[in-house]
Amino acid sequence: MSVDFFGTLPGLLSLAAAAALFIVVWLVRRLVARGRKAAAAPEPARAPEPAGPPRWVVAAVAAWAALSEEPVPSAESWKPASSWHDPWLAEAGAGSSGLNPGRRNVGVYK
Repeated sequence: MSVDFFGTLPGLLSLAAAAALFIVVWLVRRLVARGRKAAAAPEPARAPEPAGPPRWVVAAVAAWAALSEEPVPSAESWKPASSWHDPWLAEAGAGSSGLNPGRRNVGVYK
């Protein structure tokens, strides 16, 4: 008769509940044992903190010093000089010697 009970949904649910209860009891026992062990252990000696300003003050001063050293590099140094001749625009007539000064190479990517 017990085979018939555990083959049904209520029987399987009761088995799952028993397994869950077993796992919860095991977990609670383990946590209690760990708590007792931690309470019985002597507290480790802490090293004294070094004298000086707090860490956040040191970090703020370091950030301020890093910002005030040099300006952030820009893309200006990568731009071509004003006298530089662009071959992509020269063929399109945008240069001074082109036949069609307003036309550009449409559909051509650099």
